[in-house]
Amino acid sequence: MNEPKDIDELYDKYPQLFPKNCIECNVGWYQIIDQMCLAIQTYVESGIHDEIIFPEFISIKEKFGVLSISMEDTDHIIDIVIKSCEILSYHTCEYCGENAQLYCSSKWRSWSHYKTLCLDHAIEFYYYKLYRDTEFA
Repeated sequence: MNEPKDIDELYDKYPQLFPKNCIECNVGWYQIIDQMCLAIQTYVESGIHDEIIFPEFISIKEKFGVLSISMEDTDHIIDIVIKSCEILSYHTCEYCGENAQLYCSSKWRSWSHYKTLCLDHAIEFYYYKLYRDTEFA
């Protein structure tokens, strides 16, 4: 995968979609967010979008280890694009963009902080793999 770019470049690349300081996530998800913005901007500029107002992001942040995206003035198509990108973040390291899985900061699930990380970053930050109860049965 290419070296992740600076997340702040997205503000300049898609000025109609972003108010300043609405992105609060790491650079590994740059590619997901960039492709989402390109799809939304292309869709809106095509004239198919029902709303007169150009949609605008409220926030893009990490929540429970995955992307959480809020946008106003959307329609069904844009909602599907957003949901698809949130699902992609379940398998993308938020630091480097490589293939990843969900880890937590503690061996115990309660009071832990979750992150989607590649194995290298999980080891670097001392995160533990989450196991489902069915894996032990």
